[in-house]
Amino acid sequence: MRTTALLLLLTLTATINAEIYRWRDSSGQLHFGDRPTSGAEQVTLPGIDLERSRYPLDKVIDGDTIRLKDGRSVRLLGINAPEVAHHNSPAQSGGDAAREALVALLPEKSVILEFDRERHDHYDRLLAHLFNDDGENINSKLLRQGIVYQVARPPNLKYADDYRSAEQQARREQLGIWMLDEYQLTPASGADKFRNSFRRLTTHADRHG
Repeated sequence: MRTTALLLLLTLTATINAEIYRWRDSSGQLHFGDRPTSGAEQVTLPGIDLERSRYPLDKVIDGDTIRLKDGRSVRLLGINAPEVAHHNSPAQSGGDAAREALVALLPEKSVILEFDRERHDHYDRLLAHLFNDDGENINSKLLRQGIVYQVARPPNLKYADDYRSAEQQARREQLGIWMLDEYQLTPASGADKFRNSFRRLTTHADRHG
């Protein structure tokens, strides 16, 4: 019973802290801990992920939003996709492609969600990072394909560094939206002619002294 309890504790600790170390003392006694000591080796222990849960999928709304079978909408964290056509607004360039790309990345009838610091936005949508059955981050895959762009939303910054790197790679390779004129940097002084459309603006700040 003691061994079972110890293994359960180690399993949960491995999941939460990610790093577990093993070593033997001078008498040959085996020890485990989350802090390395001299001669310790890092080990991987099987665990239960306490942060991710599976939900039945109903529909992909657009490149950054899905709907679950229970009717709840999920806004994918850390990314923004061009808009698809809705109401009286036409689709933005790349909007339909973003939705199709997300559909292609979700062949299963269920999705795995991982939450961050906040679970809901002001529209009462769930906020989550999306994963497939192989443990791959779907938000990051969309960024690497140039399908979406990064939007950091504090305090939900769990994967902010990974998302930034993924977008930078897509921009360097001119993938997806980064080939489109709308996503090239435009001087803010000429922004008026692009009113009611998406543009990435750049400004120049003068330094004095």
